Amino acid sequence: MEQTDDIDIESASPKSDPETVASNSPREKKEPRIGQRVTEAFRSSTKLAAVGDRKHNDLEDENESKLFRYDTLILLFFVGLITGVVNGSVLWATKQFSAYQSALLTSYELGPLYLIITTTSLCVLSAFIIRKGKMVATIATGMPEVKALIVKDHKASEYPRLVSLKIGILRVSSLVLAACSGLSVGLQGPLVHVSVCTSYVLATWLPTAHTMLDNPSIMRQVFAASAAVGLATVFNSPVGGLLFSVEVTSTYYLISNYWRSFMAATTGAVMYSIFLINRKEEPRIFEVDYVKNPFHEWELVIYMLLGVIAGVLALLFLKVHQGYFMFMRGTLRKYPITSTAIVAAFTALMIYALRMHSNNGLSVGVIVHDAFQNCTISSMQTYDVTVVGGLIISLLMRVILTILASTLQISCGLFMPMLSIGALLGRVVGQMVLNRSSHYIYVPGYAMVGAAAFISGTTHTISAAVIVIEMTGQINMILPCLIGAVIACGITKTRSLSLYDQGMVNKGLESFELLLLTSDGFCDVLDKDVISVTSTCQIADLFLMLENSTQSIFPVIESVENNKLVGSIQRRNVYLYLKSVFSNHNILHYVRGTLIGDTEIDDNKILPNMKPKPLSPRARLVASIRETSQEISKQVRENVASMRIALDKLRNPEKETRESAETNTEMTGNPIPGRSFSTSTHSGQSLISLTSMHLNASHIGTSVSLTPEEIVRVENLLSQNILLSKEPLLEPNNFPFTVPEHSTMDNLYVLFEMVKVPSVFVLGQKGKLKGMISRDNLLQNLRSKVQ
Repeated sequence: MEQTDDIDIESASPKSDPETVASNSPREKKEPRIGQRVTEAFRSSTKLAAVGDRKHNDLEDENESKLFRYDTLILLFFVGLITGVVNGSVLWATKQFSAYQSALLTSYELGPLYLIITTTSLCVLSAFIIRKGKMVATIATGMPEVKALIVKDHKASEYPRLVSLKIGILRVSSLVLAACSGLSVGLQGPLVHVSVCTSYVLATWLPTAHTMLDNPSIMRQVFAASAAVGLATVFNSPVGGLLFSVEVTSTYYLISNYWRSFMAATTGAVMYSIFLINRKEEPRIFEVDYVKNPFHEWELVIYMLLGVIAGVLALLFLKVHQGYFMFMRGTLRKYPITSTAIVAAFTALMIYALRMHSNNGLSVGVIVHDAFQNCTISSMQTYDVTVVGGLIISLLMRVILTILASTLQISCGLFMPMLSIGALLGRVVGQMVLNRSSHYIYVPGYAMVGAAAFISGTTHTISAAVIVIEMTGQINMILPCLIGAVIACGITKTRSLSLYDQGMVNKGLESFELLLLTSDGFCDVLDKDVISVTSTCQIADLFLMLENSTQSIFPVIESVENNKLVGSIQRRNVYLYLKSVFSNHNILHYVRGTLIGDTEIDDNKILPNMKPKPLSPRARLVASIRETSQEISKQVRENVASMRIALDKLRNPEKETRESAETNTEMTGNPIPGRSFSTSTHSGQSLISLTSMHLNASHIGTSVSLTPEEIVRVENLLSQNILLSKEPLLEPNNFPFTVPEHSTMDNLYVLFEMVKVPSVFVLGQKGKLKGMISRDNLLQNLRSKVQ
């Protein structure tokens, strides 16, 4: 679905629909009810979705279109190959260096000091790379950038700000150093971003690069498939990775894109597995022993309780994480390297003090694998504490280390740290059940449920359960994992932004999620002072609309008294109509001088496409003489007009006082007796006719100098009555997008995010206009709430 910057939503009304034609027939005089109008608008949204998804596809013939699709498939195939190798290499490198770090710690007397030095050095180097790169898109997880690329259209010139070869290289370099150091960070989010960067770089190398990059619809599909590749390879989970990418990055997903995404994800997963097998690594990241019956039926109740606990903890984690980031944001940005060094030294000290390492390494993945097995590390068996006590201490420390590391100015993932927190939480609950039960309890199963539930709570996804099952191979735990994931996600989804949406807000990227959580109605974003126009009005009212409002769409009401919505007209159509009418009377300069803002927009759309020819010396001389002559004539007319005004003041001082009183009355918005009122606000408060404003006080609102003959023509045109439905450029759209007055924010979410409409009208009883909500107002409201 595309944004409606280039699609005329108003002109896309289903006028050719048989039902619509029937309703507009002469024999059918009854107006459609509000519900019917809303139904028609939503009925047309499906058609608009298809049109928007193809609006930029300007290929000339069918053969070229097929070639373009083949180019896309080839592109995604190579994205899968490259991503599989890159992700496999990064995982292998981090495992090897993590094992080296652990050996360094345990093999020497000064091992703790060596660990602090190496951890701090690697983290400082990681932060230094990001600082020197000077790319905001390389900081933190990278999933906010991926989501921004998929949920919003971008121009070709905007992509390098979010995806590029430089961003990919900086991300991989910083990520490997941070992950090897032992920080509580993951690999998943940054590697997904790198996968999307790979697809963008390959797209620029294709013969059809220009066509592809100028087509936001195709690029969004490519980015969505690339995100699925990144997640599938980094988890070695093709199904769960694809579903996770859909839930995290997409408001909706094109069914036609599933095959491409699965093809690319499968290719990447195969390459990833081949790479790991050649390196004598396990194809599954967290292989566990298969258990045929891992739980009893009565344990489902405990799994539900675990889902509730995980959801509450996830909600607290999101609040604390965002609060800490907002509190430390200035310090972290001002001293990125120093803050990174302090956190790295503290992390190394805690790893040594709490024995959070083994022979396999000291990374977060080692902790997760241990929690899915016998859990000898996190239970702190080397200390004189109970198993539950050791797990609780490890859980609290893991939460602290994750919050500290994930807010640094480095490239870091969050999936694996959150997986470790959830696994430790589940392990605590499972151990408590084991201590109080006489039956066989599969404690690692609780760790799986806790991991799936906590990730679902922080990311607002259900597919985390599928990823956990694919990573462990314990297929019989799918039902408990789904139970925990659904409950935890339900607890946090209505009370907080997801971790990745918080990242979007922190980086200034667009997100409508916050509005869904902060309001159940339209009171915060409803514009009640919307300018409307009646179906029969004067040309002067059109000037008043364009001069006194920045609206892009104007509602058309039946009359000022009943304020019933009957359609809408576009601002640009109104301007083009005024240009056409005044151009026919040779006074186009009046429109251009009065509606300066609309004129500048119109000129910017036309002038870039015009290539002026260089003038000859003789032509430049003639043009200079003409400009000088026009300037002199303008000054003479202004002087004559000033003299006339001065003479009128001397001859008729009473008339001047009377006109001044009228002008003051008009400017305050009070009604003037004897004048017509055609434009209004939605509440029925009349706005003055523009005729008097333009004919008094030397044409208020315009800097155009007019001759007496031109003034007469302007007066006649401004007072001319028009019927909007009879004017081709002003014919109203009879089915604008509307929502009932007491709707929820979900309706706006569908219209703005899926249908991509620029604005909607809010209706009360009997179709009366209550106001308008625009996409820009929603974004402005979001930013004000965040600030």
